[in-house]
Amino acid sequence: MEQSRGAPGTFEFRQADIFELPRTEAGKFDYFYEYTCFVAIEPARRAEYVQLALKLLRPGGMLIGCFYNHGREGGPPFDVTREQVMALYEPHFEIRRLEVTPHSIERRAGHELWAEFVRP
Repeated sequence: MEQSRGAPGTFEFRQADIFELPRTEAGKFDYFYEYTCFVAIEPARRAEYVQLALKLLRPGGMLIGCFYNHGREGGPPFDVTREQVMALYEPHFEIRRLEVTPHSIERRAGHELWAEFVRP
């Protein structure tokens, strides 16, 4: 919250169980920033998480994020491949970008997928 002081725009911060948000926040967000939440939850809940992002975003809203493709068994974080991300998100979002990012920290270099998805 400190970082938003003096920044242009309006910011609201909430702390909650992410799966409870659609009941109170459906359609209220222009942006959904994802950084390792997807890989932290049980893989069986990934489709539910995609639906959550869809419900939270306004039409034209954007999911921006980074998915961790580390290739190891177990978790969290649980591994995810580009193909798995595409299979879950592509039916519901316009995929503008999903590629290995050059901006990772050294130990994750080559294993993070930068995503830009738009809700129709």
